[in-house]
Amino acid sequence: MTKLQRIIVSISVFFFGAKMSGQSLAPFQTLQFCVQIVEPAQAKSLNGYWDPERGLEAMISTPFYWGEIYMGGQIKSYSGTDPSYPNFESLYPFLGWGVSIPLPFQARLHPGFNIGINRMEFDTLTGYQRTESEVGLTLLIGFSTLFTPSLTLRGSIRRETIFTYERIHLLQYTVGLGYTIKTPRGIKKLLE
Repeated sequence: MTKLQRIIVSISVFFFGAKMSGQSLAPFQTLQFCVQIVEPAQAKSLNGYWDPERGLEAMISTPFYWGEIYMGGQIKSYSGTDPSYPNFESLYPFLGWGVSIPLPFQARLHPGFNIGINRMEFDTLTGYQRTESEVGLTLLIGFSTLFTPSLTLRGSIRRETIFTYERIHLLQYTVGLGYTIKTPRGIKKLLE
């Protein structure tokens, strides 16, 4: 299957999922605040130069006309595998879209994607710029289940691509908690 065919199939699955998701909430009816731990899934170093470390993600999501939209950010650290490679922090703010497909036992499946700018800030880098910003794209499959009507356990598996000169591909998983509230009237009017 060619790359174009895979993209067309993926988009078709997302839209089919959005139509079949049985979304019962009106757009912007609720807000979910979520905090998750981001764990690198690969055992090897990043392009042979850096070792990814555990990170943190914060996100806000809301139902949208088809599926759900969200915005958030991740912060992760990377350690150089050699003293000549400086350590760096990565800040990745993003916007995303996905669908929410109901499963048995109050669980949901959340396929989706997000896109953002990955800003890398290096500790010490003599003779080079200290920061670098590149576009990032993440494809994900998430899972959630309700503890209470407002508290949700969330997790996901993700493949993030950072569009540097040599592409960086990260496989990672997340686990965390989400807290859902009814969207305050003023914020709902602003979003609509």
